[in-house]
Amino acid sequence: MTQDPLNVLLIEDNPGDARLIREMLAEVCPSHCRLEHADRLATGLALLAQAHYDAVLLDLGLPDSQGLDALARVQAQAPDLPLVVLTGSYLDEDLALRAVQEGAQDYLVKGEVEGHVLVRALRYAIERKRAETALRASEERFRSLLQTAPSVILALSPDGRIVEFNQEAERLYGRTREEVLGQDYLAAFLPEAVRNAVAADMANVLGGAPTRGFENPVRGSDGRERVLVWNVDRVLDCQGQPVAILAVGQDITARKRAEEDLRASEERFRLLAETAQDTNFRYRLVPTPGAEYVSPAATTMFGYTPEEYYADPALIFNVVHPDDRPLLEAHLRNPAAAPAPSLRWIRKDGTTIWTEQRIVPLVDAAGNVVAIQGICRDVTERVRTEQALRRWADIFEFTRWGVVVGSDDGTTLEMMNPYFAEMHGYTVEELTGRPIADVFAPECRADLPERTRIAHEQGHYTWESQHLRKDGTVFPVLIDVTAVKDEQGKVLYRIVNVQDITERKRAEEERERLLTELEAERNWLRTVIDRSPAGIILIEDAAGTRITANRRAEELFGRPLSSEGGIAQYVGQVCRPDGTPLAAEELVSRRALRGETIVMEEMLLPQPGGREVPVLVDAGPIRDSADHLIGAVIIFEDITPLKELERLREEWTSVVGHDLRQPVTVISGYAGLLARRAEQQAPALKAGAEHILAGARQLNRMITDLLDVSRIEARRLKLERQVVDLPALVETVVERTAAVTQGHPVRVAVMGDIPRLEADPGRLEQVLGNLLSNAAKYGYPDTEIRVEVERLNDEVRVSVANQGEGIAPEELPRLFERFRRTRIAQEQRITGLGLGLYITRGLVEAHGGRIWAESIPGRTTTFRFILPLRSVATGVG
Repeated sequence: MTQDPLNVLLIEDNPGDARLIREMLAEVCPSHCRLEHADRLATGLALLAQAHYDAVLLDLGLPDSQGLDALARVQAQAPDLPLVVLTGSYLDEDLALRAVQEGAQDYLVKGEVEGHVLVRALRYAIERKRAETALRASEERFRSLLQTAPSVILALSPDGRIVEFNQEAERLYGRTREEVLGQDYLAAFLPEAVRNAVAADMANVLGGAPTRGFENPVRGSDGRERVLVWNVDRVLDCQGQPVAILAVGQDITARKRAEEDLRASEERFRLLAETAQDTNFRYRLVPTPGAEYVSPAATTMFGYTPEEYYADPALIFNVVHPDDRPLLEAHLRNPAAAPAPSLRWIRKDGTTIWTEQRIVPLVDAAGNVVAIQGICRDVTERVRTEQALRRWADIFEFTRWGVVVGSDDGTTLEMMNPYFAEMHGYTVEELTGRPIADVFAPECRADLPERTRIAHEQGHYTWESQHLRKDGTVFPVLIDVTAVKDEQGKVLYRIVNVQDITERKRAEEERERLLTELEAERNWLRTVIDRSPAGIILIEDAAGTRITANRRAEELFGRPLSSEGGIAQYVGQVCRPDGTPLAAEELVSRRALRGETIVMEEMLLPQPGGREVPVLVDAGPIRDSADHLIGAVIIFEDITPLKELERLREEWTSVVGHDLRQPVTVISGYAGLLARRAEQQAPALKAGAEHILAGARQLNRMITDLLDVSRIEARRLKLERQVVDLPALVETVVERTAAVTQGHPVRVAVMGDIPRLEADPGRLEQVLGNLLSNAAKYGYPDTEIRVEVERLNDEVRVSVANQGEGIAPEELPRLFERFRRTRIAQEQRITGLGLGLYITRGLVEAHGGRIWAESIPGRTTTFRFILPLRSVATGVG
């Protein structure tokens, strides 16, 4: 995740402390921190007035300000900016704590803080400042909400005295907040008759029993009583002790009066409702929803008795069909907005019925809807009939077949769906009443009477024909005719389904064309495979029972390979390079049929005549479009010429290793002898002899590198594996290469326990020595070389890093190629053939590992290689 850049102002008069802080920030977040420094408070205040900063690091001991005075002046200049104060030691901790109490977000002790702690303190300070700002805004919003809420909101102390009183309470009680704060609420506003009951309720609330929806009368300053419904709860402190009672009340005086009016008319309504076949009902919306009346007809209509509706206020919603519940809920929220919807209901026996409702909202004196009253009528049969008709109409209207109803004599278009007219380029109105023959191509009209006769006799008939569009174009159709007859067998009308089969005809033609192309492509592919210079075997099924082998494959095996013989026919003839036959499950064909891809594996094919053919084998699975394995392909390449070249390479290697090294050894021996003898007699001669000796040594190293390159490329590099203590080997190599790395301190870091591993210690020393030599050659003078060894699961990673000009990004991908030398090596004329890293990669890969380089130009270059950990006889690793 990318962090936002952090702009920090440091006000610190000590240059050393300022430089240390800058370096720590650069180390922890070099690209995410920008530090600006002021050595005086006045300079820092001027910068705060000119630029934006995310945080300030403030020293409490400055030449032009001391202690908390500096904090106060910065806060006055930038009150919303996070501050982290800096103290000289833990002896100043009391001053730092006072600074935090005065508004600083944190403090740090100079000289005792690390880079990541510094960055974390800055980010925590920013977040705490943001939290404080958000908290103040939240408090202001809460107080604004409290004062503007339409409900009466009171806060009482545990002994019942008023501690908060909002504007709605002022309006209802006729008293201002300032007048009532601190007064006994019960004595000030409640009639004496209800005080004891309300006091008991308050005690229950303080004991942890919140009260919801209880009513009581209150008395205003004018002496009038009003009825309020309350939700009351307690407020706890951080120790869980009650410190206040919070009460939210709604004035329901008008609703109470409306309820009295409703009760007066209820008996008249009940007399009418009890005798009606439709279900009459009244449903209360406030203060708590529920059925107030349901007529007896509900039992017949829905299967539930009125008593069940009274006992369960949610029953009315539970029996509505789930898809229709949102319609009912929306109507109950605003019954006056639109006519009541038709609804589906699930009866008690599980059947579904449809109903129509006529609903009237009941309002209180203030015009608020408090209940609904209505009549519910069962319209199930009517709805089912309408739905059936609508479904058939939709089928006829929207089907993507042309549908025509013809006359009883089969000659006239009486009725059709829009798609039939659209298919022929007409409107329905244009075709209605026209002869059926008009839509047929002229050449197809002659046999139309015979087709009609067959349809009359058989009752159902299908055939292909040609139809004619309005623009004169002809298109193929499939016609399906059904004759509808009365009980006496007289044809009443005909239903004709017509499908445009143009696309189907095109698809059939395209299929034939593709089949022809496919056959041609098969013949072409068969010819290519058969003429291929490589042996190719195609396994044609997942079981390997059928194969196709080209002529070159049969030549390599020295005999014909039959198709039906499958892969079983060459079990035992495919061998490893040493001549050992492969078991059936080890065959590349079996591996490919298991989904494995085989690349460039060397094998041996003994022929019946005794000749052995070395081959390279590639194989892989063949899958269909659904990724199902349907076969495999195997390719054999005769590498007999390559083997001859390899033999010649080995002879050349022997020549280089013996014949070329022998004169170099002689030159080195005599040059060393000459240098020793001339040490006292001829210093100039000694210097010349040492040059000869150095040149001979360099030539010997080049010969060694060329031999290693030859062995790597011939895959004949041999490793003398033994149990290796890698950290100890690294320390030893660092000591032995001290002359090469002279001028660069080398630091070795071992992270965690490193198990022993199986490796060739001499070759690993060659790898490490090459990397250390490169680090010294290309590093800045007197800079450190760092070697790290760490375990990564089942691998161990070794890193060698130096500080220098680095490697350009475009050179990294080809860094390990033969004779590859970097631009810097060429410009600085550093000696070498460009084989060192190529050999290093070969040695690492021979151990089963991998190597790569990472570089930041102008800063650091790190070479890393990974070796696998293998179990050793000692049990270590």
